[in-house]
Amino acid sequence: MPTPRETFDTGAALYRGLEALLAAERSVLSGPDAAGIAAANERRAALLAEIAAWEEEARALAVDGGAPSLSAVVAALPKADRPEADAALKQLAAAAHSARHQAAVSHIVVERSLEAVGRTIDVLTGTPSSTTYGPGGGVARGPRRGLVERAG
Repeated sequence: MPTPRETFDTGAALYRGLEALLAAERSVLSGPDAAGIAAANERRAALLAEIAAWEEEARALAVDGGAPSLSAVVAALPKADRPEADAALKQLAAAAHSARHQAAVSHIVVERSLEAVGRTIDVLTGTPSSTTYGPGGGVARGPRRGLVERAG
């Protein structure tokens, strides 16, 4: 069975991998490469499965040690082992936080891309949209003639 420090190091490496994957995925998300998006989704799903398995291992580490948290696992270690385990736990927490940040940024990129597609469809079809702006900077509401209708 791995030591707490080894477990934390493994988790930190997984989260750093997720962070890097999400950062690289952003360029694919904002482009027209459907195959690239599908491949990125597969890689992310595989890595998230690895992280889920690691989280079960970390949960077992805490439960088997009778600790309510990973911090409590560190506190229960012999005094000589605590500094390295505590440093590894801090690195794990930082990597997880950074990966969550990258996921939030990717989410925003996807939302913005979907909004742009929706606005483009609205302009082309002339359907009303509540997400476009009028000449004074306010939100334009109501029907508009689309580019497709104006072309004829």
